[in-house]
Amino acid sequence: MLQSVAIKNHDTRLLATDTFDLAFNGSFFTDNSIDFKSSFAAYGTSVMNMSYPKGTTSQYAVQSFNTSDQTIEASTDIFGSFYIRNCSNQPPGDDGNRLVFSILRADQDNVSSTILICEPRYAVRRASVSLTEAETPSGTGVSVDLDSDSKFTLPMVSNWDIAMGFRSALQAAPAKFDEPFKNSRDKNSNPPVVAGSTYDVFFRFLNTTLPHSTIHTRSQEEANLDLMNTLMDTEVFKTHASQLFTSITAQLAKEYLMIPTNESFIGTSISTQQRLHVRVVSLRLMEASLGLLVVIAAAIAALKSPSGVTRDPSSIGELSALLVGSPEFVESVRSTGAQSMTRIARLLSSRLHESCIDRSADRTARFRIQTIIDLKAGTQEEERYKEWGNSNGSDTIEWWQPFSVTIVGRTVLLVVATAAIITLELLYRSSQRHGGIANLPSDDARYAYTYVPALVMTIIAALFSSLDSSLRIFQPYRNLRIGGSSAQQSILDDQLGKMSIQALYSSLSKRQFAVSASTLAVLLAPFLSIAVSSLYGLDSFVSQYPVVVRQMNGFDPELSLPDYYDTQVKDGASAAAMVMGANLSFPAWTYNELVFPELELDLLPSSTHLNKTAYESGSATLNLIVPDVLRATANCSVTGIYGYDLTTLFNSSSRYGAYQPYINVSVPRGCGAPGFSELSETFLGYPPQASYFAWVQDGVLDGGMSNCHTPLMAVLGHWWTNERPSVLLCKPYMQRVAANITFSMPDFSIDLQHPPVAIESTATYFSNAAVNATLDGRFQQFIDKSNNLTQFFSTLVHGRDGIPIAELAGPSNEQRLINAVDHQYRVLMAQVYNTAMRVSSYPSSPTSGAVYSQMLNGTLTAPNRNRIVQDRASTYVLEGILAAMVICVIVSWVCMDTRRVLPKNPCSIAAVASLLAGSEILGQEFLGRGAEWLTDEELKEKFEGWTFSLGWWEQAAGGRRRFGIDVGNADESQ
Repeated sequence: MLQSVAIKNHDTRLLATDTFDLAFNGSFFTDNSIDFKSSFAAYGTSVMNMSYPKGTTSQYAVQSFNTSDQTIEASTDIFGSFYIRNCSNQPPGDDGNRLVFSILRADQDNVSSTILICEPRYAVRRASVSLTEAETPSGTGVSVDLDSDSKFTLPMVSNWDIAMGFRSALQAAPAKFDEPFKNSRDKNSNPPVVAGSTYDVFFRFLNTTLPHSTIHTRSQEEANLDLMNTLMDTEVFKTHASQLFTSITAQLAKEYLMIPTNESFIGTSISTQQRLHVRVVSLRLMEASLGLLVVIAAAIAALKSPSGVTRDPSSIGELSALLVGSPEFVESVRSTGAQSMTRIARLLSSRLHESCIDRSADRTARFRIQTIIDLKAGTQEEERYKEWGNSNGSDTIEWWQPFSVTIVGRTVLLVVATAAIITLELLYRSSQRHGGIANLPSDDARYAYTYVPALVMTIIAALFSSLDSSLRIFQPYRNLRIGGSSAQQSILDDQLGKMSIQALYSSLSKRQFAVSASTLAVLLAPFLSIAVSSLYGLDSFVSQYPVVVRQMNGFDPELSLPDYYDTQVKDGASAAAMVMGANLSFPAWTYNELVFPELELDLLPSSTHLNKTAYESGSATLNLIVPDVLRATANCSVTGIYGYDLTTLFNSSSRYGAYQPYINVSVPRGCGAPGFSELSETFLGYPPQASYFAWVQDGVLDGGMSNCHTPLMAVLGHWWTNERPSVLLCKPYMQRVAANITFSMPDFSIDLQHPPVAIESTATYFSNAAVNATLDGRFQQFIDKSNNLTQFFSTLVHGRDGIPIAELAGPSNEQRLINAVDHQYRVLMAQVYNTAMRVSSYPSSPTSGAVYSQMLNGTLTAPNRNRIVQDRASTYVLEGILAAMVICVIVSWVCMDTRRVLPKNPCSIAAVASLLAGSEILGQEFLGRGAEWLTDEELKEKFEGWTFSLGWWEQAAGGRRRFGIDVGNADESQ
């Protein structure tokens, strides 16, 4: 459903409809974003020493790559540097400047390099932005469609200003990444690379974003080589450098180039609703059919001729009243009652007949059928036919049996209906078992599952209708064949001319149960078409498949955590700070407090009918129990304090003098003198305006004994109350715990709808590897100067899972403080272990030395294509109707035997006349002259009190016998 809505913009914007486009050789758009482009050139060499002439690189002339500050040893080493140069073939100034990203790999006597030379550009464009309601595991649900025609730049912002912003962002990064870096650069200088540093911060960013090998190594040097060797591929380097430039400059534009606005604009809201709609093809078919019926009805009304008879000829008695005035016609078919219609047709083929109303000698009007042409009257051929009819006995008559009432016909009908019931049940069970009967191959296939079942049910209904019609025809003649039947049960009985509901009532009142059963089946038949209309539909089923998942790496309990200043440890701490402080999503293979081993999906079973489109689009999930999940615990407890002082000057150079707090804390028995801790000046605000102080630092309470060492200490107190500060002593360690994890496939991102759940009963001790938890240098913007909180506590209070500090301070909140510190420490260590402690193999036990790898069993859940499903209610309704119709056929079969009843189809005037010819019924004494003009009640009176039969009768003249209908009981001796 589409709906126009007014969207209020609460963010910052440059212009109401403009976007910044940021990219290298491509476009990255957010709503009102800058387009940063770069003329991107990539060059690579693999030679002995550098082979470029000084001042040139292929088509570009650049200042030479300076490696004087880098020490190239005999072993393999790689250097990466980002700097700015002015091309010698370009005019001086910003327009001639280029961004240069270079990698040099030194391997004993070989030196190879890859250099990217980039010309930054940007543009402001209009864009159509689509937003989903919520974030997804793979992104924010934002799609942007740029207007390629609109393009301009900001008057006060040049292309090179954007490049300088990019450089400044990299210069500020070392404060977060703690990497040596010179900040004395201007746009034309050549800053040196600090000795001992293998690559600068640009490549540090690439190291955290580049999707290189998932198998982590033990050493930092091997990890650096793995990254840089990947970047030696020119296309890989170009792609990821462009993406990093795009991402950084997009954030710069958002932060510095947009202005506040409160502007509204018109958008379109799209929502999904279940609505009833009409299928076009079905509608048109119904319209065409109804239109055709209207035309036919109109044609019948227009072409209707005057009535040719004086009364309704539907029953035998009513037709006999019409035949009373046509003795010549009746005489022409005398003695043919036992003959088939084929023989009678041959007999009458030479004659032409017409109906007319004329006047007799006494001027009385009469209806009669007269012969207007007779080519064979009185011929020997005519006499032979009549003679054959007189001498033919019951044993030689070819009895008329339409297919629908034969044993074969009724058996076929029962088999078809029963097979339909069985098929419906089997298809329904298959639909339930396999999540649908089959995939929908195409949109046009919906017509097959809609119309084919309806056609089948229509055919079944037609078969039952054929049986009912035949039984209605046979009913009066069957009564006559039995003999001694009243007029109402025989010659005046007209079941064929009644509507089904009338025929049901009439047959039940006359105890004609065979017709009642067949008529009931016909009445039920239309409901087949109704029920089958909703029998099949489409649904997107979720299918589950057992799969095997390979664990690619893990964590070694015997491996010590690297030094806090190790690059990978700092990267992990930075990731944790961004997760906790800026609410960024958790990096791959981590979630909240947990860090997982990396996994790989093994080959799917050949029997798995997995929808690859759905799988690759990220709608499939993988659920499994991962046994080797790690989780830290701070293991903190409250300790006593000997005293604390907010007035004593500890550091004489303190800017705040007496207001720098320190405390003396108690230590475990046998661990020496009380420990001492203080809040660093770095985090001090102006104490008189502050309410709280808090810090976390390395523990110093070892007393010279290893079992007394307390790695971490946390302090939280209030400036202006008499409550003692809360002091936590923490001895962190790592736990191994199994976790139930659901991944979104195929990238193994966490399914946010079903976050990982640790199975607490499986938690065991793993190792005591710990790290300083201060987050120093990782999130300075979260320092709370007003309350003198260090970064750890500032993030704890203001970050992702922030808790107001008033709810943490004081003796009554110490357990809540312990839980909060423990949770944040767990999140921190999950990121540190993710970046610094992952190994491809390790001993599974202290003595085995086996390579760590295992196969895990999981369940892959994926939506299939739209599948054809069978509706439960419709299935049961159809099965019930068909079962009832089968019972009706059996009842009609038992109640009426149609064998040896009629020698011909009685649905013609000649057929009935051949059975009545010579009968007393057509005599003038029985009905009398003018019988064709009698009303229904008068005719009923004529027949009332008499009984009638169908069979063989003796004729008065010549002693011949005839087969037909007459008054009384027929002779069945033949």
